[in-house]
Amino acid sequence: MSDTVLQDAPAPLMNGERLFSFTTIAAQIPGYRANSHVNSSTVFRWVTKGVKTPDGGLVRLEAVRLGTAWKTSLEAVARFSAKLTEAVLPLEAPQPVAPTPTPNQRNRAAAAAHEELSSVLGTRS
Repeated sequence: MSDTVLQDAPAPLMNGERLFSFTTIAAQIPGYRANSHVNSSTVFRWVTKGVKTPDGGLVRLEAVRLGTAWKTSLEAVARFSAKLTEAVLPLEAPQPVAPTPTPNQRNRAAAAAHEELSSVLGTRS
C-alpha cells in the first residue's frame, strides 16, 4: 500500500477512523489482474449490494455518507475482508462428530440400558 496517497487524502474522523473516498480506498486494494486495483464502482457495490457468502449470507462494506460523498475507512475494509474470509474458511475448527454406532453396538447399549432399568425398577423380564 502506498502511504503517500493516504496521507494526502482528506481525513475526517468518525469513531476514531480516518475516512477516505472510494477512489482512494480502491487504489489501495489489489485487483484480479497483475499490477491493477479494484475500481471505485466495486467499492460502491460492496457498500450498497454487498457480497454473497457461500452459505447465502450477505456481507456489506461499512461506509458513511457525508454530504454528497460516500466515505469508508481502511479498518472497515479490513473488517469486510475478515468477514468474507471467515465465511469461506471458518476460524474455528469444526467439532469432531462422534462415529455412528454399529447395529451390534446399538443392541448391546439397548440391552445394557434395559438391564439397568430393570435393576432400578426391581422388575425382571
